Amino acid sequence: METKPVKTIPLHNGLTLEIYDESREIAAKRWVVRMVARIVIPIDNIAFAQGQNVSEITDLLGKTIVFEKKKERNFIAEKEKDAVLTATCDSFLETAGAYLSHSDFPRKFVFKQYRDRTAKMKWTR
Repeated sequence: METKPVKTIPLHNGLTLEIYDESREIAAKRWVVRMVARIVIPIDNIAFAQGQNVSEITDLLGKTIVFEKKKERNFIAEKEKDAVLTATCDSFLETAGAYLSHSDFPRKFVFKQYRDRTAKMKWTR
């Protein structure tokens, strides 16, 4: 699958939102239109609450963590593919842009991933 960059958007919280086109043809002139939004979050730069051990979080999650959201539409006519991708990107930015730009987003996202991973580890022991 070919990944083509569509947009790179600097966010107010210092992170960068990258949007990719991972669309592919599935039948004669019919496409799966897939938009992928990705933000790489460096964990070292996040200010955690007092008492939270940053090294414990980075030991479990690594130095960076990736937020990724995919939006997909199936069986789109080839002539409508670009318009559908543009509309999908615009809709995503309209609904999620403020959330992803918020100053608390990186810290909350990292901490949620940490909680989810530790909970999963407890169940697999």
